[in-house]
Amino acid sequence: MLESYPEWVKSAPAQTIEFVKSVYKLCTDNYDAGGDTIVECFSPQEIVNQFKSLEEVKEFCGIKIEQELNARWGEDTDAAVGRAKNFENWKS
Repeated sequence: MLESYPEWVKSAPAQTIEFVKSVYKLCTDNYDAGGDTIVECFSPQEIVNQFKSLEEVKEFCGIKIEQELNARWGEDTDAAVGRAKNFENWKS
């Protein structure tokens, strides 16, 4: 079972908490450019376990966008294309 955020914060070092907060902020700011996956699906501990930098977070989101493009059936006007265009303008 995953810890709740308040429970996780009680036991996490300050530097780790700041990193997780910066990941959630970055992904919230880029929600429609792939950040939604991390905001909606990753617990703080999963973020710590998987990523060592914000650049790794961006790379992961880009891979998810690329996978979505590769799996789509739609026209060039479908949502996956729009998300890929949003990723091109990723806000750091």
